[in-house]
Amino acid sequence: MTSTEKEAFLPSSAEVELAKVSFVKLDKVLSERKSSDQVSCTLVINNGVEIDITPSAAQALLEVVNVISHGKAVVVNSIDKVMETQEAADFLNISRPFLCKLLDSGEIPHHMVGRFRRVKYEDLLAYKSRRITKQNQAMDELAAQAQELNMGY
Repeated sequence: MTSTEKEAFLPSSAEVELAKVSFVKLDKVLSERKSSDQVSCTLVINNGVEIDITPSAAQALLEVVNVISHGKAVVVNSIDKVMETQEAADFLNISRPFLCKLLDSGEIPHHMVGRFRRVKYEDLLAYKSRRITKQNQAMDELAAQAQELNMGY
């Protein structure tokens, strides 16, 4: 996850309030754009300059505005397509030894570069998605059991 140390953008209270309004508007526009299959977005700056951005950049902007609207600091970083084991473990918020067990068991694909393991970002996202799906299924089962047992949940 090659990244240089970047400074966090800490929003002022005025920026938080503006971000709340901006988030609602931007979210609405992007939702409409998704349903109409439009492929680009245009930002118009105060001086009238128009800037075309990709849908993925617009979605990233939406996420940044959402974080700012909650008064939180924002750091923008890029992620390499292939990560070392420690970077991958940090991304998944697990220990490196646990990640290595997942790699050895084949649950997450990897390849070797010399004697070092490398993991594709896409494979980490797929694992994370599977993990979230399993967690949601377990929560649904627990909720159903609680309902059957009249536990009041």
